[in-house]
Amino acid sequence: VNATNSGDVELVDINRNFDFNFAVTDAVLPESETYRGPSAASELETQALAGFIANIDVRALVDLHSFGQYILYPWAYTTDPSDNDLAFQNLAESFADNIFSVFGSTYQVGQPSNVLSSASGSFGGTLMDYVYDRLDKPVFAMELRPDSGGNEGFEITLEQAYDNYQELEFRLSNLFSF
Repeated sequence: VNATNSGDVELVDINRNFDFNFAVTDAVLPESETYRGPSAASELETQALAGFIANIDVRALVDLHSFGQYILYPWAYTTDPSDNDLAFQNLAESFADNIFSVFGSTYQVGQPSNVLSSASGSFGGTLMDYVYDRLDKPVFAMELRPDSGGNEGFEITLEQAYDNYQELEFRLSNLFSF
């Protein structure tokens, strides 16, 4: 949340606020639900998370979100593949197969700019791209269940939360058993 001097409150999507290709996103209007913020790393939460990541030994990262059932990998800001695109794709597909084995949930795999809709076709300022750029480590963003539901998809039931947990339990460690 970014409060202006006039007392207005702008809700900022922290996952569009990181200092890596911040300006390529189409979420420039404060009334947008994916508003990137007034400037890169303008939010205290973004700064705190970036500082935390800079001070720990990151081997890999999975950034969890709701909703849509996607396993996403760099890059989000462009449709160009990363240097590790094939390895990311293989890991993500294996992870999706493991998740499917639990309840039959299907997760779509790919770069956000290729599998999600955006007016510009890109998503700048994401945590995933920021971490990959800074640390060159395996990083994924997961959009958990449900696979649809409008705004209601952000407010999952206890049963959906438990199902998400069961699908992820042990599978995250398998994803990064390298």
